[in-house]
Amino acid sequence: MEKIRITICCGTYCHVMGGAELQNIREDFPNHLLSHIECRFSPCLDYCREDYGKPPFALVDGKCIPEASLEKIRIEVEHLLAGKKNGSK
Repeated sequence: MEKIRITICCGTYCHVMGGAELQNIREDFPNHLLSHIECRFSPCLDYCREDYGKPPFALVDGKCIPEASLEKIRIEVEHLLAGKKNGSK
């Protein structure tokens, strides 16, 4: 199964607004999901320049997650995994 790609914004605005905790995603994410994800970090995703919501921002398989938290990312990953098991993306 192809891994779910997670990109965390590490820009100053996102970092200050709560994104610092997201940089520890590999240590803090549920163990049963770690083998299904690939984490990347970006110096800035530029979502703060548009009306995508409030920072911090993360991308989960290309979907923007505003006010990102480990919980919101986990929920999206579980949703995608359920879809892949059922044959859809």
